[in-house]
Amino acid sequence: MTRPEATFTSPADPTAVAAYLADPRNLVIANNKRPIVDQSDDGPTATGSWYVLKLDQLRLRVEYVAFDPPTRIEVEIVSSGFGSAGYRQRVEYRLAPDSTGTGTTITQEGEGRGGIPILGRLMAGLVRRRMQRRFDSIPPTPPST
Repeated sequence: MTRPEATFTSPADPTAVAAYLADPRNLVIANNKRPIVDQSDDGPTATGSWYVLKLDQLRLRVEYVAFDPPTRIEVEIVSSGFGSAGYRQRVEYRLAPDSTGTGTTITQEGEGRGGIPILGRLMAGLVRRRMQRRFDSIPPTPPST
């Protein structure tokens, strides 16, 4: 079992970060476009919504176990297909205004099972750096006039 835990920052406010996390493609680090090939419905993301992403020979089913924007989002990601090694992960994102009041502090906690443990440990730093770059790329919310 792996226990991914990390803290990230974003220049965007919690509402914008929650909107970013509402797209399941933004929860998966991969070197392709992560197309959605199946989903629970066409409505907005909510608790119970699920999506299946195609990653070459792998499929990832992303289910929103809790969707309480702008403060908390929890997902379960289950892999299937060749090379998946039965990996599953449950991750909670807690969002809070940062100390400046304009950005967001994102706390990510969770646990994973299955997969290839050594690969997970080797990839942890890469995944954290990519997630931070993604959170940095969310545009800050313009000040209200």
